[in-house]
Amino acid sequence: MERRDDENREMMIQAISSLVYEQWERLNRDPYLVPVGISARHVHLSREHVAQLFGQGYTLTPMKYLSQAGQFACLEQVAVQGPKGSYEKVRILGPERGKSQVEMSAGDCRFLGIEPVVRTSGEIDNTPGIRLKGPCGEVALTEGVMVADRHIH
Repeated sequence: MERRDDENREMMIQAISSLVYEQWERLNRDPYLVPVGISARHVHLSREHVAQLFGQGYTLTPMKYLSQAGQFACLEQVAVQGPKGSYEKVRILGPERGKSQVEMSAGDCRFLGIEPVVRTSGEIDNTPGIRLKGPCGEVALTEGVMVADRHIH
């Protein structure tokens, strides 16, 4: 476990160094440029749900660091199952959160059989639920599915 922590720490240092260098170069080229990205389908998990889906004591593995400081796309993916359809490989974004949530496009929600609800990320009250399936178990979320309100980080 300690070796994996050391590897994750080294990956994080390399990723942060790379991001800092890229931003420094970009600012030198065009100080008024605003990078824009789209992330229409992803999952944020709580510690409890990481354990249920991947096993007790499991740590999410950073794959790529995002423009938001401290956030990353994980190697891990889960299946997202709605009443009418499912997506088999939905990326998890880390780090872990206090509550799990699933951010989708309005079209994704309709495909899954869920009424789309537009919300700011993290505001999950009165949103639909969904089932998540990982390699070690399943989780039935009673709320947390949303279409993220337009925003810039």
